[in-house]
Amino acid sequence: MATGRASRAPSAPGDFGPSLPALLRRRFGVRERVTMAAAVAIAAAIAAGALVHSYATRPSQIVYRGSPTFNLQYSRAVLHRVRPHRGELVRLELHRGKLFASVTVRRLRLPVYAHDVVTGLLPTYTNSYERQLRRASRDFRLRDEGTAGVNSGQGYNVGFRSGPPGHVTWGRDILLVPRQVNVHEGVVLGLRQSKAGAMTKHDVDLVNEVRRTFRSFDFGTDRAPW
Repeated sequence: MATGRASRAPSAPGDFGPSLPALLRRRFGVRERVTMAAAVAIAAAIAAGALVHSYATRPSQIVYRGSPTFNLQYSRAVLHRVRPHRGELVRLELHRGKLFASVTVRRLRLPVYAHDVVTGLLPTYTNSYERQLRRASRDFRLRDEGTAGVNSGQGYNVGFRSGPPGHVTWGRDILLVPRQVNVHEGVVLGLRQSKAGAMTKHDVDLVNEVRRTFRSFDFGTDRAPW
């Protein structure tokens, strides 16, 4: 029975040829120093272009300096900052045909509570807040509720729907505080969306951008990850 011999892979050559600067000098007479300088200039131009693109596509930022101080990020191509309604600090809106969405921030004032505000006070306080929503909304239906956090904020959230069939508004309000103990000021971060008729893929993409803004909320002035 004949036995075959395993072929050995050829070894890699020790010399891969002249470098690009040396090749250009040999063929076109371009000095190596000139080639290196051109390569550095091209790399710098690429880096500068990437930086410009980054700033051009960077979301706009709203900073509210007050009590409390907070910030939001949003795309001007999707949302527009409009005059806040009564009791609101910030309002952003989307209008595309029959699609509407908004992100709002209102001040939240809580009674003095010396313990964990999120688990101790907010669940009880939210019951009263939910009753206000029921009185102000037609055909109110509670979807979910529970503790929630947005970046450095911690709180309690309520998800709901309201309105007649065919023109339902979906909403979510999060009662947020920057700290959990001995705090009596925070915000109510609100999200609303409604559409008369079926949602298209483009509608869904727009709403996802609105929700991205909703999740960008943070206490203080530093941007949260976008």
